[in-house]
Amino acid sequence: MTFARSRLAHYAQFLGGGAICAGINNAILIAGDRLGYSYAVLIILAYLVSVSVGYAYHCRITFCEPMSRAGYIRFSASIWLGLPLSLAILAVLSDGLDLAMWLAGPIMTVLMVIYHYAMTSLTIGKLQRQ
Repeated sequence: MTFARSRLAHYAQFLGGGAICAGINNAILIAGDRLGYSYAVLIILAYLVSVSVGYAYHCRITFCEPMSRAGYIRFSASIWLGLPLSLAILAVLSDGLDLAMWLAGPIMTVLMVIYHYAMTSLTIGKLQRQ
């Protein structure tokens, strides 16, 4: 397998984990909303579940690294810090640059995927030990 092909497979594994977490997150939010739970409770529950699943997935599949308490704390903190960052990006794109949400939303999503890949690499991947 060539280097470019192995990197592509690695990125696909990362995106697969992200898709699983996004699915879990949306399922909790949608189901919880239908059951009448508050958004605050649902966001916290979705965060806890999807971060735990995401950490396990990325340790085992994306980076093939052992799980640890310290790694979990670093990973979950990086995901938590992404929440205000995504709000700030959306505010700049939507309010500051006056982009329509149909354009601002996908741009923010792409930027956040890059952010999450960088943070996951730093908190779980090989970069953490260099």
